[in-house]
Amino acid sequence: MNWRTRKLTASLYYDGVLKNTLTEELAFTFNTSEAVSGALNEANVVISGLKTDTMFSLATSNTQWVKNWVQNRLVIKAGYEGSNKGVVFDGTIMEARPDLSKADYSITLKAMSMFSELTKVKSYTYAGDTPVNTIARKLGTDLGLVLVSDIDDTVTISNFLLRDQNAVMGLRALSQATGLDIFESKGRLYVKKRNEGLKKLPQLTIPQAEIIGVPEPTPTGVIITIRLNPSYQTGQRVKVNSLKYPLLNSYDFYISTMSHAGATRGSEWITRLNLMKEGLGFYR
Repeated sequence: MNWRTRKLTASLYYDGVLKNTLTEELAFTFNTSEAVSGALNEANVVISGLKTDTMFSLATSNTQWVKNWVQNRLVIKAGYEGSNKGVVFDGTIMEARPDLSKADYSITLKAMSMFSELTKVKSYTYAGDTPVNTIARKLGTDLGLVLVSDIDDTVTISNFLLRDQNAVMGLRALSQATGLDIFESKGRLYVKKRNEGLKKLPQLTIPQAEIIGVPEPTPTGVIITIRLNPSYQTGQRVKVNSLKYPLLNSYDFYISTMSHAGATRGSEWITRLNLMKEGLGFYR
């Protein structure tokens, strides 16, 4: 088995119908990011070698002033042979810019998770004291997400009201009002206390063999670059097995932000983990 062999599948959906499936044989560069802060997950992609009619279709259909504006979906699966290959991004293309200035035509895509939900206006009213999980579950259902919550129903909020907004804004408003981390990842809606990792997920250990280069200590934790691994989850509790910084091995961290990057014509594909030490602050 060749552990250096990389696998990539990028699926382009046009108006809900699978239109193109791209693989690692095509020139494909990607950079994705997600965070527990509640910011929408993003992806920046450059593809070379697509047919011109496909590029033009993507460019014009994603232009919002076009009468028949279509929000196309992009799903990227990536990984190394012999390890986990999984989804590193699933979202809606919000911008597509072809470049015909070079012999090898290319198109640059900007995509965002749940972007298609931003145009769906809703209202939410919860009078009196209501469990945060009740509101989060309703918002998640409207977004097609399954709730995974670390809090119980004793955590409540009083008189939650949201008028003429989308459900994504509802999640942000709920997070700000409660001081909880509320974020989406891989089809699930997570709720957890700030400065803590997700208790509903198993704690993982990042082995020394996966680490690329040297860990970068920060005022709140450490940044670690590893060979691309989509099995890690934002908010997940992790421990670090580092030979360079053995002191890190005795602390508990959680993944605050995570990004994946790679190019089919490039070198190592990586996952960059911004780890936060658990218990730096206090939940009130």
